Amino acid sequence: AEIAGADCGPRPLSDPGLAKPTGGVPPEAVGPARVLVVCAPGVEADQLRAVLVAAEQHHRGATRLIGVIACGAAEGRDSARGVEMTSAWKDARLVRASLSKVGLSSVPVAAACSSAFRPQPAAEWAYSLRGWADVTDHEILPAALLLRQSLRASPGGALRLVCCCDTSVLAELVAEEPDLLSQRVGTVGLIGGLVRDAGGWKPDPLAPTHRADLAEAQTVYSFFLDRRIPIHALSPHAAPPLPFGLSSECATLGGE
Repeated sequence: AEIAGADCGPRPLSDPGLAKPTGGVPPEAVGPARVLVVCAPGVEADQLRAVLVAAEQHHRGATRLIGVIACGAAEGRDSARGVEMTSAWKDARLVRASLSKVGLSSVPVAAACSSAFRPQPAAEWAYSLRGWADVTDHEILPAALLLRQSLRASPGGALRLVCCCDTSVLAELVAEEPDLLSQRVGTVGLIGGLVRDAGGWKPDPLAPTHRADLAEAQTVYSFFLDRRIPIHALSPHAAPPLPFGLSSECATLGGE
């Protein structure tokens, strides 16, 4: 989507219009951590739940949600079968509508189309949210633009980058703004986990989120590890193998 009058091009770090990093300023001096979420919610409800958890944390003042990037394929419908398929733009509209319903219509949402994502049949609930179809293209930003805006608006070390999906789009964003990422990101949250490798670390090849993008995951992990930016990596092995029926029963009882 084109944004009329917007300066979408990258600016050098010496640009006087770019806020300088705060360096050693303690986190409490710059307020709650700023959170940018990268997700692909059209298939997995958990990824949309992650966005809503971030919204709740924002309302409580624990963090400040400054944007959400929805990742996916460029296509949107299997015309041969008439099946609704996921796409980055559809998922971005889903996120936009969801945030508006919880009072965060001012939080920007972007779409990141990538060939690494294959169109998949959308979950039945995904595009049935009331108001989803009313979201227009001009309400959705390009992912690179939102990333640059988020980085420039964050003091040094104040941005918390949370990626709930595979890292292929994040690897592309890392390549676009490595210097700003190094200066402004304080912590990174990733799904998939790490395993030991010859005295170092590498992405867990058995993690579902790494199977299609292991090389991109290595790029992302190496980027932040080399710059000593803390990574919170959630391994699939952290979740106990509970029977689905038991999980459903617990959800029905509300944890009682």
